[in-house]
Amino acid sequence: MSNGTGYHEYPELLTGSTVTVDYTSDREISLGDYSCEALHIWHFNPKSKSFLDLPAAPNLKYLEINFSNCTSLVGLEKYPLLQRLDLNYCTKLENLNGIEVLSQDIYCLWIDHSQKLINHSDVAMLPNLKTLGLHSCGTIQNLDFINNLKKLTTFMFMDTNVADGNMSPLIHHTPKLRSLSFSSKRHFSHNYREICKALDIEL
Repeated sequence: MSNGTGYHEYPELLTGSTVTVDYTSDREISLGDYSCEALHIWHFNPKSKSFLDLPAAPNLKYLEINFSNCTSLVGLEKYPLLQRLDLNYCTKLENLNGIEVLSQDIYCLWIDHSQKLINHSDVAMLPNLKTLGLHSCGTIQNLDFINNLKKLTTFMFMDTNVADGNMSPLIHHTPKLRSLSFSSKRHFSHNYREICKALDIEL
């Protein structure tokens, strides 16, 4: 475990400490007296397959979890000040159950390599979301849910399929998307270059 004075990529989030933990299931994560505002956890594979086993950290603003067997977001509601959530290689993540009780201050949600994930549209329950990443995730049924994200300006979904192929919600979203990436597929109504041209996004 290590702690520092901040996390250089997100200085606007942090004034307290950053803690990094490599988890093993035979010991409990303890943050001791850390005033932890950023927590990076590796190999979080508890027997419960639940984030309920994460430690309390009432001041936490940024949580990054790398490689986990957890199946939903239940348990993350213990972080009422959370603003950024990164889930990388949470390959057992099946749904976003629990998102409805997460911090309403979350402005960035990044999910990478969760190919079992199905209910992507539940991200619309985060009204202040500005940045959304759904890379290499399970098939998104449609993009209509972004219409409910009134602050979204960055949307990335590389290597993630969209079942109905309708890309027009990207063009008509208000406010206009300023940053975008996705992998073009044959059944998509527009390819990446066409969407970027419509939004005046430089390639």
